[in-house]
Amino acid sequence: MSFYTHQIFKIHSLECNEQIIDLTSYNNASQPVMQKINPEPNATASTSSVNSPWTISLKMQQIINKFNNEILCQFSCVPCSICSKLMYPEKSMWIQKDSNITYPLTVVYPNIVLTTNPISPSNRIAICPSCKSNPNRNYPPYLSLVPLEIELVPLEKHQYLSPIFLHCSLGRTPGANSFTKYRSLVGSMNYSRNFHTLSLYSGILGAFLELSAPNSLPPWLDRSVINATSWLKENNHYLCRYTQMLPSNLSTHLSYPTATHLFHDNNILPIQQVQFLTTDPPHVRSKAILPLYMIDSLDDNPYWSDKIEKYFARPNDPVFDNITYKSYFETYEIKSTIPNNSQRTIYQDALGNFVIKCENKILTRYRFLRLEHGELYFYQQLLLKFPCRSEQEMLGEYQTYRDHFFSRFPELYRSMIAQTSNFISNQSTYALDQYNSIIETIVSSLHPVLTNNIIDIIKMQLDSLKILPYTIPPNIIINLTPVNIIATKQ
Repeated sequence: MSFYTHQIFKIHSLECNEQIIDLTSYNNASQPVMQKINPEPNATASTSSVNSPWTISLKMQQIINKFNNEILCQFSCVPCSICSKLMYPEKSMWIQKDSNITYPLTVVYPNIVLTTNPISPSNRIAICPSCKSNPNRNYPPYLSLVPLEIELVPLEKHQYLSPIFLHCSLGRTPGANSFTKYRSLVGSMNYSRNFHTLSLYSGILGAFLELSAPNSLPPWLDRSVINATSWLKENNHYLCRYTQMLPSNLSTHLSYPTATHLFHDNNILPIQQVQFLTTDPPHVRSKAILPLYMIDSLDDNPYWSDKIEKYFARPNDPVFDNITYKSYFETYEIKSTIPNNSQRTIYQDALGNFVIKCENKILTRYRFLRLEHGELYFYQQLLLKFPCRSEQEMLGEYQTYRDHFFSRFPELYRSMIAQTSNFISNQSTYALDQYNSIIETIVSSLHPVLTNNIIDIIKMQLDSLKILPYTIPPNIIINLTPVNIIATKQ
């Protein structure tokens, strides 16, 4: 068995009860000697045997050598000949190259030479395991050449060519390039676990305005950016739709719409508080549980009161009789304790909270729903349009929120019926035109080989086979029976 020789470094003189393990005799397969310093200064050192230190096994050493000499030396440098994915050399699969096949990698990147295996048999090219099992599964993207106008724009000014720029303030390494294109995210993002908070801020766009002198050129604007903008306005499929919003004169900074601060403008609204309003029906609404110390053993409702429950429990005053859900939380703020030294009128609701009219309106946000969402949509519309004080009033004498909504707003129902009829008519006309176009194409191709009589017979037979598919309108929910709607909620 082989052993390692460990060096002993003498730092200071030994203190009492300190030990030295002598490992210099390991090469002679003898046991190590331990010297111990006794508390008595004149005592002689005693010796005793100790266990051998842990030694790396042969198998473990082979793994370490493979890791240091092979695995750490691998990097993604071999492109797949079909999908262009970069692979580690040891993960690459190899197939015999066929000179009659043009591989997708050489089509997309003509200057790249296919990677071949230097080990016999020769003329083998690299592909990934997925392409080996299914060669037609994926192809590399066909990239267009970057126009000269875009290439001439410095990298740090590329952000000004896009209408949307996501700024990443993760910090930079001191002395590194300040305009690196990529960032690395390590660790957790620490997003809020509050679903209402995420829903609220995911739908809000904000802007930071920088102070600048009037009619002054932005520091980033130069001729390269202006030329690139001109090219994008004419060739970019997204930006060309908004070309009419920009002036035609691109020689000045006025070609870029800018947002600035307005000073001494009385019409500017103050910074507003934002609240998220839940609009889910009771059978799908999320509830927050009270802390354990606040739950009464006799209470059958161990949850916090949500916005809808607070709206139903609003003060019993004529001021609140005809107020809708959205207007209530835009106009009033609800507090659990009574404010001190307030000159405003204070109301109290059925839950014991204090309701005070706001000096500035509160900005509210709620979930975006469409007619396709069914009962969720109609429940939300009733909350926003119909003042009520209980879930029973929300449903009324109807089986579904849809029927209640249509009974209170019949003009909207008639509008939806008209939209459905127009949609079905347009879809039927489109399908009919497409079918007739196919028939005309077939008939025109038969003229060189058949007589007109036979062609007319074929055309009549094709017309008789014309069966239009059933068109499902997007607002089919208005045609369902109450039983079908109730079944969808279960």
